[in-house]
Amino acid sequence: GGETTSVVTLDPKIEQEIMGSVKQTEAGSYISLDADRIKAIVAAVKEQTEKLENLGKVPIIVTSPIVRMYFKKLIDDYVEDVVVISYNEIESDVELQSVGMVTA
Repeated sequence: GGETTSVVTLDPKIEQEIMGSVKQTEAGSYISLDADRIKAIVAAVKEQTEKLENLGKVPIIVTSPIVRMYFKKLIDDYVEDVVVISYNEIESDVELQSVGMVTA
């Protein structure tokens, strides 16, 4: 049998919000969410990933492939040691067990 990995998922509403706020410039892309909104999302990330840490697990957040890079960029300045992976990076024999969803 496969192994089970405990993860936290990302609310599809937040994924849509992030994708809708991505601005492309010559210097690259950035996320144009206001500071309060980012704080709320980061607080939710911390709250949910603490559940995993309390279980002695690696804090992993699973997102859709398209949003992974932007979400990682968004939270990187605020949280350390959180692993952000997309659904298509997970081996097919690994079963995911969600212990929470990042929603804000």
